[in-house]
Amino acid sequence: MAGYAASVSLKHTIKCLENSSRVSFRPPEIELLYDQLSSMQQFFFYVFVWDHRESILPSSVAAGLDRQIKEAVYKMEDVFDSHVSNQFLSQISADENNYNHDHPLVFALDFQKLVPEINFFIQRSKEIQNEIANVEFIVDLPPLLLTTILKKVIVHFQSWFQANSLLPCPHMEYLYEAYSSLQKFLQFVKRTNSTVDDMITKREHLDTQIRDELFNVTKSIRLLTLNNYRSQSETPSTIFLPFKYLYEAVFGVAKDTSGDEWIMIHEYESFEDENQLSKLTVDLAKINEDINSFTRRVKEIEEDYTNGAHPVCILFPGQDNNNDDLNFFTATMKKIKEMYITKEPQLSNSMQQPVGLQDGMIQIRSWLTNDRDDLQSLGCLALGRKYLIVLDDMWDGLTWLEFKRIFPDVHNGSRILLTTRLHQVAVQAMTNGEVHEMQILNKEESWDLLRGNLFQDELCPPELVKAGKKIAENCEGLPLLIVAVGNHLSKAKMTLEYWDHIAENGNAVVIDEDDELSNALLSSYRDLFPYLKPCFLYMAAFPKNYEIRASKLINLWCAEGFIEPSQSSPLEEYLVDCLMALARNNLIMFGQPNWRGTIKTCKVHSAFWHVCVREAGKEKFMHVLSSYANSVTEHIQNQRQLCVHKNVLFGIKDVHETMASVSTTTRSLLCTGPPHQYPVPMCYDLRLLRVLDALAIRFYLFPAEVLKLLQLRYFAFTYNGKLPTSISKLWNLQYLIVRQSLRIKSHGAQSYLPVEIWNMKELRHLQVMGSDLHDPCGGSLPNLVTLLDVNAHNCTKEVLEGIPNLKKLGIQIELSLEDTEALSFFDHLVHLRQLESLKFVVVNPNTRSQVVAPISILPPSLKKLSLSGFGYPWEYMKTIAKHHALEVLKLRGYAFRGPNWEVKEWDFLGLKILLIEDSDLEYLGDSFNCFPVLERLIIWHCYKLKKIPDAIGKVDTLKMIELVDCNPLVVAYAKEIQKVRESCGDKAFQVYVRFSADDVKLKA
Repeated sequence: MAGYAASVSLKHTIKCLENSSRVSFRPPEIELLYDQLSSMQQFFFYVFVWDHRESILPSSVAAGLDRQIKEAVYKMEDVFDSHVSNQFLSQISADENNYNHDHPLVFALDFQKLVPEINFFIQRSKEIQNEIANVEFIVDLPPLLLTTILKKVIVHFQSWFQANSLLPCPHMEYLYEAYSSLQKFLQFVKRTNSTVDDMITKREHLDTQIRDELFNVTKSIRLLTLNNYRSQSETPSTIFLPFKYLYEAVFGVAKDTSGDEWIMIHEYESFEDENQLSKLTVDLAKINEDINSFTRRVKEIEEDYTNGAHPVCILFPGQDNNNDDLNFFTATMKKIKEMYITKEPQLSNSMQQPVGLQDGMIQIRSWLTNDRDDLQSLGCLALGRKYLIVLDDMWDGLTWLEFKRIFPDVHNGSRILLTTRLHQVAVQAMTNGEVHEMQILNKEESWDLLRGNLFQDELCPPELVKAGKKIAENCEGLPLLIVAVGNHLSKAKMTLEYWDHIAENGNAVVIDEDDELSNALLSSYRDLFPYLKPCFLYMAAFPKNYEIRASKLINLWCAEGFIEPSQSSPLEEYLVDCLMALARNNLIMFGQPNWRGTIKTCKVHSAFWHVCVREAGKEKFMHVLSSYANSVTEHIQNQRQLCVHKNVLFGIKDVHETMASVSTTTRSLLCTGPPHQYPVPMCYDLRLLRVLDALAIRFYLFPAEVLKLLQLRYFAFTYNGKLPTSISKLWNLQYLIVRQSLRIKSHGAQSYLPVEIWNMKELRHLQVMGSDLHDPCGGSLPNLVTLLDVNAHNCTKEVLEGIPNLKKLGIQIELSLEDTEALSFFDHLVHLRQLESLKFVVVNPNTRSQVVAPISILPPSLKKLSLSGFGYPWEYMKTIAKHHALEVLKLRGYAFRGPNWEVKEWDFLGLKILLIEDSDLEYLGDSFNCFPVLERLIIWHCYKLKKIPDAIGKVDTLKMIELVDCNPLVVAYAKEIQKVRESCGDKAFQVYVRFSADDVKLKA
């Protein structure tokens, strides 16, 4: 994982330099470096991503290779970044007296001095890659894994042929079928692991036989591929290029490399030598015979191992009451005992009574050959009875597909119960309806499970109840953790003192000591694709149970650069998909959906958080500083990211010096602890920082030391003063976020960002509360996509034309008592042709009069509009109502005033979300064909509103109505709408009603 993220990160740095208008360099040496990083990334893909649950190499070898890749890339990255930083600083120092705002400095970078280091890195990379071809790494591969790999090789080659307008190879199809048959057999064998000595010996003998047969037939793939390619193309055989490392992994185990047919296996360069290619002869008849021989030999081995049988697990009801109906199944998997019968699919006399099970269930293990007659016999046995099959904690859909084939649904009440942590597996197995997603337990359910696990039917000692409930609450509703904690407590002394200790210190002790629990939690992490693993480990940056804003997390991921951008979608959208993937794997939890139905926050369950922090430190990916004890050098050394959960640690001299000692390795410093209102001595010696998140720390003076961190991409801090003109020295900055603490602003005082901000061409996100942008004087910020919390004075034609690619704009309007004429802020928004989200807030609305001119035009691309404090009459809504691209409309803080809002026919044709908050609206009139695609109606604190229009309730797409502190009449209308829709079969429609007074009572 770390090796993959490191390669992507350095590639991202190089690409940023190449694309920057502020950097000039001749790239031959850097091209070599970039190409080698791409090669490393490709190597990593084939070795670790080919099958992300079972990598091509054994786990210990894979971990060793990953560590070597990581160390090699980190070393190269440190040298590269230090070299670049030194050149930046020296050129800025030399140019200090000749600074010209109109012509900012263009850095001329020379990488000639790095040639030895680049060459060494390339050589070291090739050495690491070549280790994959070492026979001793491959010979111990399980036959099942080898078979799976070889099947994928065939699929990829056949796909390659089709993509290049070449006919696929028919012989490969035969070989693929042979591999598939072998794979099924080996999968069944894998499910019947036994600890009996003779079975272990038999299994080892089977592995040896199968591996020998695989090695003998494997060369057919390469020869068939070559022959098929040469017969249809005259060009050199570059077909092998994408599969170089996979071939070295799989075919490097050949027993005999003396023959001509094995030339080029280890010497990749000879693949492009046409003279050596011509020496290869391909005898298709012999290959066909080899495939047939392979199929026969595998069948013989299968027969010898199983006596002609494959294992299949089936659950049938007991026969004690001569009743075939399965009325109720409650047996747990631990209580199911393995029973065996002969090859014939029939119940033996010994199986007629339930053995060791509840509710009359028994388990039958039947042995079955691949013959069609036997499959039909088993199908007949199943179809004649009701059965339950339990597939617990599945990680892929293969087992489901196998059982679905043998046990088709014949609508007799039989069921297959499947549980899984992975959403995609559940979706694959779903035949109708929806996936049932298990919810976490509440406090009472958690305590019931813990108590039952510890005491069964007995009562918990009264003195332990209070501590026990706290322990159960600390498990945060995760059954796996509750059971593990129960097992831990059952083995310890049941004293109040010990239970109080566990209750006060959380469950970290249990997680660390319980290997079974740790492995169960880690399996979800290990199952992730490598590009998702750094995303999960990054969660360690935030304290336990911290609600993380999804938008901030995605911005940080962008700035870090450890994720390869997708070619098919923008980076931010791709990272949203990554976040969703973590949720689908049940590694993170989303907060409650907001008014829009989207997720704004996420968090990591405490059990996974402990695993996350531990693995992040182990991988040298991120280290958490939460106490003086874990702030020593041995913990921090070689860590790429540092996160501080207690900001007071900066005030400790030893901690400060320890952080300064890793100045050339640390790339990120994140202060995510509670807000700190007083200055602390931040460590600025980390000169290669890319990310500095110090929003939790208040600065009374601008930290001038930051200006030396020239590779900074993300800078967030709390500061009430003005930004200096020298901020433009941070030319590489992509995210600049300046939050202000509470302050008194002088009337009429206007705060401007320095005009030099227009020279910061890499800016993507700019958020400086209450500040204005100067006239750009012809300058522009072409990469800026988000501009937030700036004053309305920025809405000039010159400013908006200077940010042509803006997608999200947040504007604050501060009115004074002297403002009596209508002010216009919307006239020039049409210049923002990419704008999708617009938020206008009047900070101090004038309740006596409406002083903002009506909206006359909106950007054609606008999808989301939020207005607050304008005091418009409802007649001003007509421009908004006819903007059919609008999907979300939020009206807050008396954005519109007046008792009546008449919606016209064909208004809001594209609107999906409507929010009205704090309004004096009494009647909402509607017409036919308005709001035709509305999905959510949210009304908060509208005490005078008496009715929801009937036409809105009849909109087919409406999914939800949410009412907070509303008139009981409105609530009654909403309930009536729900009743009518349910009677029409719309069971998914929901109505949420909440009153603040009830929340106060609950808190009390």
